[in-house]
Amino acid sequence: MLDTVITPELKLMGLSNEATNKIQQKRKDIGLDIDDDIQVFYEVKNPGLKDMMNIHKDKIQDTIKKPLLSCDLKDPNAEVLGEAPMNAEDGSLGLVFYICKPCPILVVDNIKSALLAKPDANGKHMIDSTNLNMDSVVKALSEVDLKKVAAENNGKVTVKV
Repeated sequence: MLDTVITPELKLMGLSNEATNKIQQKRKDIGLDIDDDIQVFYEVKNPGLKDMMNIHKDKIQDTIKKPLLSCDLKDPNAEVLGEAPMNAEDGSLGLVFYICKPCPILVVDNIKSALLAKPDANGKHMIDSTNLNMDSVVKALSEVDLKKVAAENNGKVTVKV
């Protein structure tokens, strides 16, 4: 006998398939091939789809063969090639996928001693621990060093101090 009960797990799997289809269709619509170098970012607009992204993000990423990153990591100046919106069950906007040209991403992990302790020529600290943000970290690092690391790591820069 065929079980026709749609469990929460099945529902999330169906939503992840829909998300994958939205991304792939938008790639096709804007003329991108599977091998084109892009970055895909997602923004959860409806909390009902947050679980789906948490559980199935890796599956979607494996299928689209590109990193699937939170919109928090998207450079504000990134060139968006296309947007793929996805509605939630209630018809409201649930998710937006942004397909972008690749650009370096700075991931800041556990910034503590080195940048905080490293004074400049005038004895001032490179960054202020009370106002620790991405901007202050980037400004404290050499542009040459950032470009070198980005080139060696497919545009991704991870700072661990």
